[in-house]
Amino acid sequence: MSQANIALSRPFALPRIGYRGAFVLLLTYAAVALALIFLLFPVFWMLSSSLKPQTEMFARRMTMLPIRWTLQNYLNVWNGTSFPLYFWNSFKVAALSTFFAVVVSMYAAYAIARIRFWGRGAFGLLL
Repeated sequence: MSQANIALSRPFALPRIGYRGAFVLLLTYAAVALALIFLLFPVFWMLSSSLKPQTEMFARRMTMLPIRWTLQNYLNVWNGTSFPLYFWNSFKVAALSTFFAVVVSMYAAYAIARIRFWGRGAFGLLL
């Protein structure tokens, strides 16, 4: 049998890792899942709270999901404050900063790649 036939007969063959390796892999995935839940829960809570009306948000009985869904909080922020101006200013600063960082990095990368200078190898290791 040729090498191509072996590859086609077992396209999704996993390496044999044994029981100990499978247990370590399972524990690793469980730890990553737990960390992901731990890190994403505040984002979920913030989004859920933003979709609740004021009375439900400050009620004694807290719920994970809103009983009554509303977008009024977003409308209040967008129309009742200077948030659109702040958002536009932040967008302009971020876009210009990104543009100038890419341009400067592009020229610096070209210089580092083409110009021979003392310590070039050590400098490359730092990057």
